[in-house]
Amino acid sequence: ELDCDGRPLVVYNIHLVSPRIDLDQMRGLGFPVLLLAPSSTRYGPVRDKLKERWAERMETVRQLEELMRQETLPTIAVGDFNFPDHGRSYHTMAANWNDAFAECGRGYGCTMTDATR
Repeated sequence: ELDCDGRPLVVYNIHLVSPRIDLDQMRGLGFPVLLLAPSSTRYGPVRDKLKERWAERMETVRQLEELMRQETLPTIAVGDFNFPDHGRSYHTMAANWNDAFAECGRGYGCTMTDATR
């Protein structure tokens, strides 16, 4: 909780776990094959682990959104959400929160860029 010109403001600094490791594991496997592979194949355990981790990630997003929604003071969430502006994670948050980047940002929204540009 911060004092913002004499008024309280609740700030959540968020860095959700990146799905990059999961996406890297899928590289070269073929996304449709991975989705449709029976558990008995060599792709099955990879698919099952991915599904488990994505479900855990979605649950984290749901819990975060619920926690923030219970705040009684003005609230802002900042940080690295590690999800694009489509999909369940984004829409779970966007159902009750405004996306400031969507309203006034542009591009990929990278916070660390090549300093030579």
